Amino acid sequence: MRQTSGLTIFLGAAALVAAASFSTVRAQQATEPAAAAAAVAAAAPTGGGGLYADAQITRGEMVYEYNCVACHGPIAIGATGPPLAGPRFVARWKDHSIAEVFDRIMTTMPTNAPGTLTPQETVDVMAFMLSSNHYPGGAAELTGEAVVQKTTPLGEPPPLAEPPPAEPPPPAEPPPSQQ
Repeated sequence: MRQTSGLTIFLGAAALVAAASFSTVRAQQATEPAAAAAAVAAAAPTGGGGLYADAQITRGEMVYEYNCVACHGPIAIGATGPPLAGPRFVARWKDHSIAEVFDRIMTTMPTNAPGTLTPQETVDVMAFMLSSNHYPGGAAELTGEAVVQKTTPLGEPPPLAEPPPAEPPPPAEPPPSQQ
């Protein structure tokens, strides 16, 4: 099974969001973002915690691999589309709310079929992107209701914790004594 690093996930998510900003928005959409958010709210569990649940990361990665990798690359650092992970993504989206990210993805992605992702797929791929950019997760799933209510800017993700110092090696054994 292929392992994907956090940076890869982050970059993929950033590329997805960035590509959305360069896409043409459909003139008519079958589902308005507010109605889509309400549908996600009705279908997804609720609760407290971080911005998304760990289970959403896995589902979001699958959505990303199927719908986003062609433009944003396998590690989300961009290809023909902009990066969805890394400092360029954070710089682009830190002053925007999760609601704005949700709306951008719902209405403009994927570029070859804008507006075709379901609300659940959208919040799942957002969880994948947020995780890739080290925004905190939690026990509760990101829902459409939560997305609509999160109007404050994303800001910078928290700094990564320093890894614990390595344990010192055991002392060397003294050389055998010569007699």
